[in-house]
Amino acid sequence: TYRVSTDLAGEWPLLLGRGDEARDYSGHGHHGQLVGNVSWAAEGVGAEFDGGHIVIDDPDEALDFGRNSLTLSAWIRTTAEGRGAIIGKGGHGLQEGYVLGIGPDEEGRIYAGVGASNESQALFLYSSDEFNDGQWHHVVAVFDWDAEEARLYVDGSQVTLGVNPHNSYGAIVNNHTLDFAGNTDATATSSAPLHLGAASDAGTGNAADLYTGDAAQ
Repeated sequence: TYRVSTDLAGEWPLLLGRGDEARDYSGHGHHGQLVGNVSWAAEGVGAEFDGGHIVIDDPDEALDFGRNSLTLSAWIRTTAEGRGAIIGKGGHGLQEGYVLGIGPDEEGRIYAGVGASNESQALFLYSSDEFNDGQWHHVVAVFDWDAEEARLYVDGSQVTLGVNPHNSYGAIVNNHTLDFAGNTDATATSSAPLHLGAASDAGTGNAADLYTGDAAQ
């Protein structure tokens, strides 16, 4: 058995997978479809991504969050060195939507972002440490619009952020928090579908930045 978490907008634990459907355990019915090279883990928990992704059904746009606070969370295990989005709705190029991934600069750092039509207003942060060590890690990104702050957590601890090379809006405070006070344009909304194991291109909606490794939510 698995509890239904109705307080969440979506929950895809990727448990005991069968066939080509990834079920949403939030109770909201945002089930996903496996596309390409995605297979269910032999242990019965998680999925193995190797050039494939999962597309999530969102006909009511309930997975768009605008400028409301947003938390993205996943379990991952990878040794890949290329960029890979773990969760993404839009997110590719941060022109719109949101993303949580690993390897923003072909390395094993955790990254997250919220897009903006004005590139200088996009939010982007990443960990200073690398986590593509072949071990399971719980990764979380929090965008708190009330506090105007964004944070990353790995395995329950807030991580030190790297110096941002992507001209993200805001400033890193105490090496751990992205302060985005005064931001007027970033919004966690995209016309593209939500993907697990990929981001999506803002123009076409196609999968981009495919993740290689194991994942569970």
